[in-house]
Amino acid sequence: MSLVKRMDNIYEGSLFINAPATIQYKYTRGTWNSEALNKHLQIPENSILKVTNDTNILDTIKYCKDIVY
Repeated sequence: MSLVKRMDNIYEGSLFINAPATIQYKYTRGTWNSEALNKHLQIPENSILKVTNDTNILDTIKYCKDIVY
């Protein structure tokens, strides 16, 4: 799923999933070479979401694999 830029550093996306369901996801900047990193600058495990009803997710991505810190 692609995200749409709403304003500086704010992106939004929508996905419709029939509940109940469990999904796994990760953030990238378009490829696995630009995958999001955790606060320790390591590649995190997949995020897991158990969908039981309408759900909103708010995440903050500070680091990506393709950016030097």
